[in-house]
Amino acid sequence: MASIKMYTATWCSDCRNAKRYLLQKNVEFGANVQVLGSGGGFTSKALPGFLRTLVTPYQWLGMWRSSENRSIHISETLFESEQDQPLTSEQVDKLQEFENELISLDKYKGGHSEYLTVVTHSDEFTGAVALFKASFGGDSLITRLDLAAYIRDVPREICRILRDDVKPNRYELGRKGQELRCKIGGGLPCPRPAAVSGKKLWTNIGGGWRHALRITPNNDSSFQEGLLATVPQMMAYLHLRHGLVNSVLSSPVAEFELPLTSLGLNDKDGATVIRRGTKLLGPPEGFSHVGRNVKIAVLFPRDSEWTKEQLFWA
Repeated sequence: MASIKMYTATWCSDCRNAKRYLLQKNVEFGANVQVLGSGGGFTSKALPGFLRTLVTPYQWLGMWRSSENRSIHISETLFESEQDQPLTSEQVDKLQEFENELISLDKYKGGHSEYLTVVTHSDEFTGAVALFKASFGGDSLITRLDLAAYIRDVPREICRILRDDVKPNRYELGRKGQELRCKIGGGLPCPRPAAVSGKKLWTNIGGGWRHALRITPNNDSSFQEGLLATVPQMMAYLHLRHGLVNSVLSSPVAEFELPLTSLGLNDKDGATVIRRGTKLLGPPEGFSHVGRNVKIAVLFPRDSEWTKEQLFWA
């Protein structure tokens, strides 16, 4: 299990004297996955609903980003800083660069990107925004996913703006009461459970993803069932349990010596060749959702093939 430290800065009038402290979490996705969150300073809860409609998304973002006391968390693998030392002007610029990357969605509207953005909120006044960065092997296939930055206590109106600004390449989940709603966009294949035949690298296939997503286990031990899903889809599912996930553990992403064949749970599904997979080794940990009617949006680059690869989650 790898360890990733987080640097945290709270924006103030003089960012060079930003308050900072360290957080540390352990997580893996294949080799490694990190997920966390924090922020604040501006809220829309005091404004009447009709007045909020008169404010443009650009104005909302401008008001929020001009507010103080919001905190951004950045992986220390990406940001170097001496504890208790004032920030240099270059480091202040670096903080601003990370916040720009966290909020800007242009990278998802065309071309390749190594980033994913996860936006979560509910009926409460604030939500969270997290930025993840993918790493790739020599064959340009994803091998790990790390947290790059996150902000918690993001005003709900800002979360809505970010959630709605990338169409159609976003994967959305929503929960209203006991009902779960899903919107698929961006050319992602439909996720589905799948039985497999052929050489298997794990025992007890099916236990990992079911336990992680809190789905009733299949009592038939001879039924080798996994979940076919892309990385954006699995990130959305993991966030159903937490407003911000801070720990996920899995086996390394494996390339099968002989591709597995999905038989499908219905004849109409047909067969799917599965070349890579991983096994979730436990449930995610993180900050709980606050409020009802949870909404999750995973925003991903439109032209990046790694976001469309179906992995076999055992």
